[in-house]
Formats: sequence, C-alpha cells, structure tokens
Amino acid sequence: MNFSVKNLCTFNKTGINLNNLNFSLNSEVHALVGERGAGKKVLVDVLAGWNKKFSGNIYFNGNLINKRLSSRNNSLIMFLLNEPFLANNLSVAENIFLMKNTKRIFEFVKKSTINYLCKQLFDDLNLEINPKEYVKNLTMEEKRMVEVAKIYYYNPEMIIMYEPTVYLSSKSKGILYDFIMNMKDNGKSILYLTSLWEEVLPVSDRISVIYDGNMVGTIESVEARKNPERLIRLILGWDSKEDIKNKENMANEEVVRAMFKASEYLTSNYEIKDVIEVLESTSCKIMDAEGCYVYLLNEESQRIIDIIKYRTRDDVEAELNNETVFNIMKKNDFFYSNSEETNFEGYFSRSDKTKTIICYPVLIRSHYTALIEVFYDELYKQTSEQSMYLSALSRQAAVAIDNTRLMGRSALLQESHHRIKNNLQTIISIIKMQQHQIKNSPQVSTKQIIEDVISRIKSIAAVHDLLSKSEVGGSIINLKLLIKEIIDIYVHREKPQMDLHLDDIFIPYNKATTIGLIINELINNCMKHAFESFCDALIKIDCEELKDNVSIKIEDNGRGISEDFYSGNTNKLGLPLVNSIVKNEFHGTLKIIRNEGTVVNILIPKEALSISDDL
Repeated sequence: MNFSVKNLCTFNKTGINLNNLNFSLNSEVHALVGERGAGKKVLVDVLAGWNKKFSGNIYFNGNLINKRLSSRNNSLIMFLLNEPFLANNLSVAENIFLMKNTKRIFEFVKKSTINYLCKQLFDDLNLEINPKEYVKNLTMEEKRMVEVAKIYYYNPEMIIMYEPTVYLSSKSKGILYDFIMNMKDNGKSILYLTSLWEEVLPVSDRISVIYDGNMVGTIESVEARKNPERLIRLILGWDSKEDIKNKENMANEEVVRAMFKASEYLTSNYEIKDVIEVLESTSCKIMDAEGCYVYLLNEESQRIIDIIKYRTRDDVEAELNNETVFNIMKKNDFFYSNSEETNFEGYFSRSDKTKTIICYPVLIRSHYTALIEVFYDELYKQTSEQSMYLSALSRQAAVAIDNTRLMGRSALLQESHHRIKNNLQTIISIIKMQQHQIKNSPQVSTKQIIEDVISRIKSIAAVHDLLSKSEVGGSIINLKLLIKEIIDIYVHREKPQMDLHLDDIFIPYNKATTIGLIINELINNCMKHAFESFCDALIKIDCEELKDNVSIKIEDNGRGISEDFYSGNTNKLGLPLVNSIVKNEFHGTLKIIRNEGTVVNILIPKEALSISDDL
C-alpha cells in the first residue's frame, strides 16, 4: 500500500492554510503532529473530501484520487474523527454490520445473528459494550470505541485518525493502541494526526511535524524516543538554521530544556507537582517574574481543587479568587491586568506587593483543567515571544495533568491490592478495638458491635465506589459526595431529617478513607444515642472550606450526649476513631457543645488535606 500527498496547498478565509505539503505513507504508522492551529484539521478536511479548495495531488496505490476523497464511500480508506459517524437510532450491532451498506438497512436481517457477530468482534477487542444498545444511549467514549470496532471489522488498507484518544480512558486508550499495532502488523497503513506528540512515540514508525501550515521536518520515532529535544523544537517552530546558529536566544533554550525535563518525568513514575514546578520555575526565569501559580480545577463544580505555587520571593503574593479564575478560563485566552486598573485588587483572595498578573488557560479536550498565572511586583508588559513561551509551557502542563488523570485510573488498579490491604488492616484494628470493648463491657450486644463494624467497613467501601465513578480521574474524592454516600448507609424506615450544607471540597484518596470513618462515627453516634425516636429528629451537617481550614460540623436536636462520651472515659469508640484521628493524623481540633442537642465541630488545616502531593 502506498499513499502520498504532493505539493498540497489550501485556500480559505480562516487564516490557516497548508503550504506545499509533501509526505508519504507505506504500510506503517506515520504520525503528523503539531500544536493547535498548525493545520492538522485543515488537512483532515481535505483528505475526508470536505474541503475542495486545494491544489496539489493525492495518490493512493499510484492512482490520483483528488476527486474520490470521501470518508463515507471509499472502502479502502476509513477515518476515525472527532465526531463518530454513527446512526443514533440504530443499535451498536446495526451500526457496525449494516451502515457500510445502507441498502441492507431496509432488508430483513436477523438481529440475533448480527448481535452474535458483534459480541465476537467485541471479545476480540476486549470491549465491554452491549451490541443491542442504541447508539444514542452510549457515552462519547463508547461511541469512539464502536467506531474502532467498525474499522477493525471492515479491515481497510488505510486509516486516517484525528485526535483519536479524545474522550478515551486509559483502558480504552490501551485497546486503541493494541488495535493500531495489530493493523500495522497486518500490513495496513495509519496516518495519526494529533497535538499530543507524547502519545505517538510508542506506536508510530515516523513522526512528521506541521507548523503554521508547513511540513517542517520528519524524525524516525526511534530517534525521537531516545532524544525528544529535536521533536520539541520542530513542534515549537524553533528548529530553523537561524535558531540553531543563534545560541544567544537563551529563552528558547530554557523552554526546550524545561519541556525535555518534563518529558523525562512523563516517561517515568512522576508526581504531578514535580512536573508543574519544573514548568513554573522556567516560566519565572524566562518571563522575569516573581512567581508562577498553577490552579488545578474541577469544571463540574467550578471550584479550584488545589494550587501548586512557585515563588522566587516569599514577600510577594498573588492568589486569585475562585470567581476570577473561572472568568479567565471562560475567555480561553491570555489575560493581563495591572494595579492601575480600578478593580485589580478584587481579583485576589490573597495579594501582597503584586502589581501585574499574566494568566493563560490550560484546556484538555475543551474542558477547563488548569490556569497558569505569572505575577510581578512592578508594572510589566509581556512581549509576544514570552506569550509564545507561556503557551508552550501550558501545553506541556496540560499533557502532564491529563496523563496523571489517565495514570490515576490505571494506578488505582495497579495499587488496589496495596490499598485494600491497608484498609483491611484498618478494619482488623477496629475489630480488635471492638473485642476490647466486649471484654470491658460484656453487656454490649454482639449484634450491635457487628452492625458498628459493618457501617465502618461500608464507609471505606464508599470511598472506592466514588473513585470508580469518578470522571475526573486520579485519586481524588469530593468530600460532599462522600458524606452523601455515608448518609445513605443508614437506611431506616424512620430516618431523621437531614439538613445538609456542603461545599465541594476535594481531598486525596488516602485522607478520604479516614475522613469517611470520622463522618461515619459521628452520624452513627447521632443515630444510636441522640434520639429516643426519629419523630421530629433533625441532623444538620455543615462542611465548609474556610481560609486556612476545612470545617466539619454535625449537629442534632436530640437529648444530648453525655459529657464523657467523647472524652475517652467510656468504653465507646468515639475517642479512638474521632478525637485521636483529628488531633494526631490531621493536627486538627475537635470541640463538643452540649445544649438541647449536641454539636461536634471539627477543624482540619487545609495543609493536612493537600491534593498536589497525592495526585
């Protein structure tokens, strides 16, 4: 199989045009990479037959195919594009086995047959999708994998992929890579267009780089894997002869070094904080800034989940507030402001001596992910070159964050036996404490003790359940959702009324397990000891993010708990599971107020719940 593009030029009003593109494909995986706006999408539109305003020639097996380009009708060339070409009102099996020949849709086809064939196909690919399900009910990830299965079934000579990993989890990504290698082993050709150059290193044979509509170089993937510096230079448009000779351009060198260092982290077992700090320190150096902050975001809740900070001076501060961060993200462009603006101080939750800020959003697949901010203690105006550097570094930050989230899912599987072992050890410790309680208080019923142990085990299980459902990825838990999960453990015919005021507060997995035990213990104590009956019973739970602490308050309107209940003077487990954890593990405080009911107020320092060290 041979495919080649000769002197391809496009003409449109978008400002992005291709200029004399030349490349070929011969039974291999040829990756075409470039930053956003480099011209990849324009090329895909031409190859798919959607953009007819071009000059130059396209050949397939020696035949000129300029007038026969189409993703729908050319059975020898198939496409895997951003939007799947599937019929929403047909089943998965019907889409795969009937859509290639649409005339068959109107024929009588035994559904059990195509469902069986589809199940066999999915088994080959290790896909867990119901062949009978209507496409309209699938997630975008499932639709993408149905497209992969369809291509696998029709076995074309050539596949053109554009950003194929969009919407995919780490598991689906692995299936896609296995599919690519299988097709290559069978002599097929794949053109893989993407901005994520790191993704193509393991599966491609050659990598060509497109920059500003021009093909600027091609590298063997073996060479790029050994030394990605030249690839990075090509992608950034810095590998011209003038740049190679001009070693005085130190900013270019700093950015390349930083991206290379980040790449080293990305190919090893790394912490997200390490990668971000490399990029932050480089940003400060090349932009002469006093500091650089990266805000990690949760788009769904519109909240900042953590801030990774790098400062060259401790006396300058510029922490943006939540509203400012998301207003900047919505604009999806550079943001510049200085102290001469009347509302400048309103941008910050904390500020000191800062007079200028420059921000740039980090988006992954059009979703809010992070915001990069550099700041100065003087009035400052950045140059266009510095804007380019910040854009390049933000791109690498996006890759690091995205890879971490994908790795978070696979790491959860890889480390599950270790984490479960730790949690089982916690459960064993609880049971031993219950055994001690039985010895000291033989009047306590065995049934009640078993129920207590089960509730604590369920609180640990709730953490794992939330992780399995997480769309964010990584080892992050939303405390609000965890509290709701624990409340659902206590299912009674006559439940007390629950009054919840819960902030979105994101905490790492290992902290969530112990926080879950605390919440469970306090709710359990209310349910068992606060009320004579659940008539007019009320439990209020407030979980609030303060400036330096997280506040957890559980209040009931019951008869009140005795003074010694949390003091450790009884045989209850209130002290070991609540007071000791709060004070010894989290260095927090626990305060009890007894009136008509009982209020338990816990303050935990934010530092004790830091996410960036556990992402």
